[in-house]
Amino acid sequence: MLTIFEGVPDQEGMLDRYRTWCEQNPHGYILNVRGGGAPPMLHRTKCSHVFPARPEYGDFTKKPKVCSTDRREVEGWSSQHGHAPVLCSSCDV
Repeated sequence: MLTIFEGVPDQEGMLDRYRTWCEQNPHGYILNVRGGGAPPMLHRTKCSHVFPARPEYGDFTKKPKVCSTDRREVEGWSSQHGHAPVLCSSCDV
């Protein structure tokens, strides 16, 4: 099942819900939707680029995080929105 986290971190506990999803799905996938026309980047849940979500490192959920335990589902979402994801070179994706 696809879960999308988007919004201000303190809005409805958005950051806490994102952290909880990451902790409950350690073998999942996170598509980090970047702005400015850059293609989204695909990460494993435990990649240091996307977890742990620390407020001091920026606004983790201001830009959408598309999450699933099924890589094909996340890649399909990305394709439907006009971009092939870039694979993170730091995690085993």
